[in-house]
Amino acid sequence: MTAFKLNIEKMVLTERHREGHVAVVKINRPEVKNALNSVALSALRAALEELAGDADVRVVVLAGEGGTFTTGDDLAETADMDEKTFLAMIEGFQSITRTLRSLPQPVVAAVAGWAVGGGLEIAANCDIRVVGDRTRFFCPEVSFGLLMSNASSLLLPRLVGSGNARLLMFSGRRFDAVWAERVGFAQLVVPESEVVDAAIGLAGEIATANPGALRASKTLFNLADDDEVEAALTAETDAALTAFRNPNVAAGLRAELERWLARRR
Repeated sequence: MTAFKLNIEKMVLTERHREGHVAVVKINRPEVKNALNSVALSALRAALEELAGDADVRVVVLAGEGGTFTTGDDLAETADMDEKTFLAMIEGFQSITRTLRSLPQPVVAAVAGWAVGGGLEIAANCDIRVVGDRTRFFCPEVSFGLLMSNASSLLLPRLVGSGNARLLMFSGRRFDAVWAERVGFAQLVVPESEVVDAAIGLAGEIATANPGALRASKTLFNLADDDEVEAALTAETDAALTAFRNPNVAAGLRAELERWLARRR
């Protein structure tokens, strides 16, 4: 293992494993459960895009530092947004969707701790998910008037089934690793402390395949979805902006931020 390389404001870390053929990208904001603000989203996209052009890297592992994958958008930023900055945030998350899908290497998500909202959706956009046995999943957006993004209206039903996707999005319930494995969200469940190592091990196994065949296989898997994904992203953006214009949504976001801050005190 090589030393970490620090990205923009140290919000994203990258390292190499397995003779450089496996790259690990870690979201590095453990003090806020790896919530993603606009700077962190830019840093994550830049780290992934840099790896896209590296022929030595055959598989990418996406993880979070400090025992949490990511809790999605950073409420400290979202609660005070106007429409312009809200749209920029949506586009920032959707740029991660596009980058993960266009990345030539397969991406293994190492999902530990929490995968919440946009964080769960980012995991869903990875090719394979290794999940910790104590990990929790939920999408709270509807509780304060917001909507799904990251092509989740299209991809989540295909991944976990239409009924399970709707239950996840409509109810805001918290689900566990047993659920994730049962519905097909998790391809491998391991003890929480072993998530990243297990993801690296699986990525190393995949990296022994012919690199050209790996890249071609990922392209073929995504090819049928590409136009539909773009249509879903556009529709979700329009719906999210309509929801955001409701004054009750801003109030709900501020209330949620207050609850979040109270839990941190």
